Amino acid sequence: MAKSNMHISRLKSIAADVQRTYNWEVIVQQPAGLSGDFWEDDTITLRARSAMIPGSTTNAIESTFMGMKQFFAGNSELEHTLNIEFEEFEDQKLGKLLNAWQRIIFDAQTDSGSGDTVSEKAAYCSPQFKLRMLKQDGEPMDEAIIFENAWLQNFASVQVSYGDSSSVKYSCSFQWDYYKLV
Repeated sequence: MAKSNMHISRLKSIAADVQRTYNWEVIVQQPAGLSGDFWEDDTITLRARSAMIPGSTTNAIESTFMGMKQFFAGNSELEHTLNIEFEEFEDQKLGKLLNAWQRIIFDAQTDSGSGDTVSEKAAYCSPQFKLRMLKQDGEPMDEAIIFENAWLQNFASVQVSYGDSSSVKYSCSFQWDYYKLV
């Protein structure tokens, strides 16, 4: 029986360069009801500190016969939330964008009672919310993850303190209907 060559030099010849976890960006397409000076040609590219590529779980169907169990693949469930941590800069554009996005869903900050609140899902959903991985040279990889009908579900409060010397970071959760690899 012939031995297979398991040396790392063999893998080098058949595998591409490793994909890095730090080289990616978020591209948000403008929701119909969200205006402002954030958008460049109806999209905005954001650099984020961290995000999670979504996972999927296939549920098991259990069948029992005479004390023995057999398992079959059942339906699949997607996570349906995307958690991203963004870093703010002195122009405060990110904080303004997050607040404006929340206000079109439910405006609790305007005392007039009318506000900019909308009721149609299309008004507050980003038609394409893209997580795009980049190669080491900064060029986009072949595939990106597009989250369809993504909207800002929440952003967490940020603690500021005189005794701390770190940057302001917003932890955000986005809800989405489904994703696809393109």
